[in-house]
Amino acid sequence: MNQINLIEDTSKIGLPVYRYKNIYLHSKYDPLKEAQRFVEKKYEAASLQILIGYGNGYIYEELKNKIKKDEKIIVIDSFISPNIADSSLNEFTHQAIQDFLNQHIKVTDSINLLISINYEKIIEDSPELQLFVKSLNDRIRSNQITENTITYFISQWNENYLKNLKYAYNDHSIRELFSEKNLPVVVASGGPSLTKQLDLVKQYRESIILIAAGTTINSLLSQGIKPDLVVSVDGGEVNYQHFKDLKITDFPLIYCPTVHYGIRENFKHAYYCFLTMEEQLIPHYEKYANDSVETLIGGSSVANVAYNLALFLTNGPVALIGQDLAFTDGFTHAKGNLNRIENKNTEMLLREGYYGDLVKTNGVFLQMKEAFEFIQSKLLAHNRSYNCTEGGLNIESFQNISFCEFLKTYAQKPVEIQYSYPIVEENLTSYRRQLLKDIQQYEGIIILFERALKVLKSNVSKVSYEEQVLKKLEKIDSKIKKEIQDTNLSYAFSTINLHVLRYFRSSKNASREEEFALSFKQSEYMYEEMLKVTRQTVDILNTLKEEV
Repeated sequence: MNQINLIEDTSKIGLPVYRYKNIYLHSKYDPLKEAQRFVEKKYEAASLQILIGYGNGYIYEELKNKIKKDEKIIVIDSFISPNIADSSLNEFTHQAIQDFLNQHIKVTDSINLLISINYEKIIEDSPELQLFVKSLNDRIRSNQITENTITYFISQWNENYLKNLKYAYNDHSIRELFSEKNLPVVVASGGPSLTKQLDLVKQYRESIILIAAGTTINSLLSQGIKPDLVVSVDGGEVNYQHFKDLKITDFPLIYCPTVHYGIRENFKHAYYCFLTMEEQLIPHYEKYANDSVETLIGGSSVANVAYNLALFLTNGPVALIGQDLAFTDGFTHAKGNLNRIENKNTEMLLREGYYGDLVKTNGVFLQMKEAFEFIQSKLLAHNRSYNCTEGGLNIESFQNISFCEFLKTYAQKPVEIQYSYPIVEENLTSYRRQLLKDIQQYEGIIILFERALKVLKSNVSKVSYEEQVLKKLEKIDSKIKKEIQDTNLSYAFSTINLHVLRYFRSSKNASREEEFALSFKQSEYMYEEMLKVTRQTVDILNTLKEEV
């Protein structure tokens, strides 16, 4: 906690108020009335109320009395330790702030930011508060990107998952690749700086385990470089276009089942994994799989997943190359990568670069950077994580050394990765049997959603739910909850749940009728959208059944 010279004064009504550089943190006349007016003006309904500036606590106490049951307060003050039971930050290092934000802010949270009276001036004198505000803004931007991604892709991801189920029985878990050997692993990403490293990759190719992160496969193959593994997790059609002309037989694909279903078809061998955000799919996938299921920490980039995988492939050093996370020389990707474009219109942000300079980046790149830092911290991998990009954005807690130095230090003898490709006969009978079970179960869930909508719309009152309606809905909801366990539907409903949590919040002065109307609309939206997704899922499963 930063130590500054705070002077305690007394207001006209006898309450203590702090003063800093002749700036009162509360009214020197009536801090209680001031706090009341401030909260009345600044409060907006949100799941998370973030108050920067505790002072003597008057605004916090007023805010605590104002918030609703499902709302939470976070207080941030680098000068004064808040005397509260709610969440507050006690350490203002970069890593401590990131850990705090990871713990307390979810993608589903709506946020109302309140900066206490005169704290704008105090923030100017506080590097700690400035760092927090910057980190918070980056996190809000990151969460918005995540929400947009989920909203845009969830339907495609669900379709991909269902269409990739036919591979579950014959493919293998990434656990078979895990090793405790001290092997140097290099994760190649497609940033502009990759191009200058490719000659070294060729020179030391036999002495490193090389992982291609997603579409970087094209940059490597165009230079005659074959990786040991290629990782792909992106479910979009655009990602598939980078793989559609490949027919790979001599190195495997590492994929999550939500990857575009066309990509898996182009690899003879593959290992599956799940990302942490997809863990709810595992119980359903295990009904189809013939092996264990492992998870990797996801991020906004396939490179994040590839880095996490690399840490399990070795107990030794892991190097990142081509991981610019910035517009190096004005470009997004290396030569040979089909994603390569010149940046012209993206919103620019200036952040610390690899060499301590300021570089141009954006919100998506910052989200990737945060994911690298989180994985490294979570897996305690600082001592063996090296950023050898030699350019772009600085990644906190990674050791910055040249790629040449990394190779001369760690890549001095030939290494190889041991693949496991036991021959397993396709078991389409088992696959088809499970499809039929799923179809029957999901058709029953459709009936439950239709029944719930009918009961909901039978409610006559415009101000409250009638008791008989509530009882019937509770009974139906209980059955739905039980039925969707161990299915893919909880995952498929992700966007619906996110929107229900974020966007159905009443205004501060809503009447009883308005509160009820919002609640009714929320329930109706949830049932209708979940019904639609379940029907779409059954349609896909029926198509897959006919293809067997």
